[in-house]
This record gives sequence, structure tokens and C-alpha cells, in this order.
Amino acid sequence: MRIYPFINEEDHVCRLRVVRSQNGIQVFWTEEEQEFHNFFPYAELVNMRINVLDLLQNPKFYRINAKKHAIESSV
Repeated sequence: MRIYPFINEEDHVCRLRVVRSQNGIQVFWTEEEQEFHNFFPYAELVNMRINVLDLLQNPKFYRINAKKHAIESSV
């Protein structure tokens, strides 16, 4: 489990944590000291063209768009 800071759409610094499970990836992030989470099945990540191994090893290069229920590359 790795935690990295990132900037969300409102320019707030957030902390991203990615946890692998049998069926997908659980993503946790903190905004203004409140924790949120979303689950992404592997098939959904593939459809979003997200490299799951890279997401697990380098979550600092990704950001979450909770409104669209999507993970986006920040590079």
C-alpha cells in the first residue's frame, strides 16, 4: 500500500492510496481530512486503458475523478 499526494480538480492536495483485491482495485483518497473510496473492477480499468500494474506500482502518476467514477493518468 502506497500513499502519494496529488492535486484534485479543486486544487486541494489529496492523498491517494491503492489496494489490490481479488476482483479489482480499491482506491482511497483524503480531501480536507475526510477519507473517500471507490472500487474499480479489473475489466473496468482495462476499458479505461489503465495499466493496472503501473497503477499499483506508481499511483502518484494517476488521479481519481470521483464524479465520473474514473481513474486518469496525470502524466
